[in-house]
Amino acid sequence: MLSFIKVPPTTYVLHYQNGKIRREGAGLSFFYWAPTSTIVAVPLASADVPFVFQETTSDFQSVTIQGQLTYRVADPKRLASLLDFTLDKRSSSYFQDPSGDRSKLPERLVHALQTLTRAIAQRLTLKDMLVSSDSLVAEALQKLKASEAVSTLGLEILTLSIISVKPTPETSRALEAEAREALQGSGRFGCGFDRNNRQRQNLKPQRRDRFRGLQFLQGLGHNRVRTDEHILQG
Repeated sequence: MLSFIKVPPTTYVLHYQNGKIRREGAGLSFFYWAPTSTIVAVPLASADVPFVFQETTSDFQSVTIQGQLTYRVADPKRLASLLDFTLDKRSSSYFQDPSGDRSKLPERLVHALQTLTRAIAQRLTLKDMLVSSDSLVAEALQKLKASEAVSTLGLEILTLSIISVKPTPETSRALEAEAREALQGSGRFGCGFDRNNRQRQNLKPQRRDRFRGLQFLQGLGHNRVRTDEHILQG
């Protein structure tokens, strides 16, 4: 049975006939004899893979890392020799994926990324993880590009982004309470300082000098020196 196939430029097609490659390339269109032919189509376009996984920091705190990586196929022949990208002969539809190998490819990348991220997270404390997402991305991306899992599959990692690094809800509430207490403590000191400045600015010029003198004596340790009520009231 004579069949016809046409693939877009973002698909690399290999036409096998009697166990040998008859033709190959991106964006080809041709007739082929279906009973003795096998058509393999490997996508060349970039693909986005979202991921979410949990890791443990050096201080034994769990964090949830969410992000996305983008990859493309750099060596389609190598990838086709490892995973099944054969078209379904009944419909010649690439998207049916009868073997399920194409759906496993993103999973392999996520597993490789998680292994690298785990090694990084185990060196950092929880607070370091929460504030160092940029360095985490840079190190993980460099190691992922050079990893054997990526090169063996003939892939190229284009980008990696970390959307969020979140602790558990209980730990998050504890960190928020700690930060709130620190802000409130600094706020009490700041309010007293501002109130003292406002009192001095509200004094008349001749009484402002006396007020500054009293403050100077108090700063020298003369605790018994007090500011007169009529001076503060103006």
